[in-house]
Amino acid sequence: MGWSENVDSVTELQLACTEASMKAFRLLGFAAAALVTSCGGSSHTQQAQDAAQTGTGGRGGSTGANGGTDAGGTTNPGPTDDAGQSVTDSARPPTGDAASGADAPPNVNGPDASMFVPPPTCVMPSALPAWRTGMAIGEWKQLATADITKVTPTVEPSGGYYGRIDAWNGFASDTVHSIMYLAGAGGHADYAGNEVYTIDLNTAAPQWVIQMQPSPSSAYTVDGEYYTDGRPSPTHTYYTAWFIEQRSKFFRFAGAATWGTGNGGTKSIDSWDPVGRAWDPMGTNPKMGTRPIYEMPTAKDFLTGDVYQVQEDNHLLRWNQASNTVADLGNAMAGSDSFYDIERCPMVVDSANNRLILFADGANAGNQARVYDIATKAWSVKAVTGASAADVAAKKSQAMGYYDYCAKRIFIKTRTGGAVYQVEPTSLAATPLPTTGTAPPDAINGVHTLFQSLPKLGGYAYQPAHTAKLYFLAT
Repeated sequence: MGWSENVDSVTELQLACTEASMKAFRLLGFAAAALVTSCGGSSHTQQAQDAAQTGTGGRGGSTGANGGTDAGGTTNPGPTDDAGQSVTDSARPPTGDAASGADAPPNVNGPDASMFVPPPTCVMPSALPAWRTGMAIGEWKQLATADITKVTPTVEPSGGYYGRIDAWNGFASDTVHSIMYLAGAGGHADYAGNEVYTIDLNTAAPQWVIQMQPSPSSAYTVDGEYYTDGRPSPTHTYYTAWFIEQRSKFFRFAGAATWGTGNGGTKSIDSWDPVGRAWDPMGTNPKMGTRPIYEMPTAKDFLTGDVYQVQEDNHLLRWNQASNTVADLGNAMAGSDSFYDIERCPMVVDSANNRLILFADGANAGNQARVYDIATKAWSVKAVTGASAADVAAKKSQAMGYYDYCAKRIFIKTRTGGAVYQVEPTSLAATPLPTTGTAPPDAINGVHTLFQSLPKLGGYAYQPAHTAKLYFLAT
């Protein structure tokens, strides 16, 4: 197959919520009125994508770099992939981010006292940075100072800098501190660097900062999980990058396309510690599954910190944050036994209803979502309805989605410009979110985790391409 997709020192915040209290809040239907501000590979041949995905070099070949040259000496044009693709929304409940006092929440945990959010907490207008003040709901803004092309390692790794983002990579956000991470992102022959960057969005002029330099070229391995210095090999991160607030660390879960030919993968869960400013030693965390592959739906439960992932064998896995263990929850069945019916789609943990929602299902006709009930462990198929059903439930969309605790709905970002959709979590009725301002361009190689939820800032950060600056959407 010819393709190649893929801190400033932060004071560690110890979150006090116990797993038992999390369950209690779920049972209460979020009807607690507490005020809490700080609780908050294996190598595999991809079958279906081999034919569908094209790119910057063949398997076992070279890959792209804005006119650059890869480790093998081949000139590369850059990665390619299959095609994806009014100020106030009066129908939405207030999020505590409007200028008028009527929309201001009585506490920082949500728009009303009936909602408890353990992290993340919701926006408090008085604490917003200057660039964020005055933005209306649905307004896009480009952050001119947030330009990652201006920040590079001391010694340039093999591949091309474009590969940090354009090679099917994404960010992870610390929602407690509103700091975004880019780490261990590159992979295949696109980019060999495993360095770590952060951007603090609380500042008046946010800028990317490199927090850890990459491994030297002498440490590179081909298609391995780790370099010889013990640090993880970069991957195309797709949906696998998440910050776990309960542990105050960046995590990269099992994934594919480690540096090399594109056939490498990793079953490992790797973590980076912002306090020690170092990757944790290999073996710190357990292995995750046996069949990591490209474009695996992966999502975090913001209440517990647990992370779910569907691998190529179509098994749903859960990493338990509290115990640092992995459980196999069985086959993701609902009319199909094929991973390729749900690959490349956003998976959302709907914590309000204690379920997982995969917003695409190639095994069932129409605009369908595949749903997993976390309590009963039962799978079902549910129709996505509304004016934007086809956009939200598009097959292999490479879109990104979140359950938004503050707005009490799901937001889906697709590859197309500034298009964002809102989904009512119980009925799955989808409608467009009216937007204004400076809309971002189309995503280069899918959205994945390039779209990041930042509840304390009242919105979402998004960077669709390496050469694009960071954008912010107020919600």
